[in-house]
Amino acid sequence: FNYAEVSNGKEAVALVSKTNSTNKTIKLVLMDCEMPVMDGREASNQINQLFEEKLCFLPAIIGCSGYSGPAEVDKSLKCGMAMH
Repeated sequence: FNYAEVSNGKEAVALVSKTNSTNKTIKLVLMDCEMPVMDGREASNQINQLFEEKLCFLPAIIGCSGYSGPAEVDKSLKCGMAMH
């Protein structure tokens, strides 16, 4: 398998959008919930929005965080992450 790494949520959204348009579909995203520039939850919202508008395939987004309480898990699921 291949993988790519980005430094923030804005780059994650751009990478998913770009690879999807070039038929190199990303199938899984491990998304840090607390990133600089754009946090993982906002990035997940934007990726889900892109899917509604133009993406052919919606990758499974798994939220990663040091916090695992019910409120944190709920926030991740509400923004479109598949799991936390």
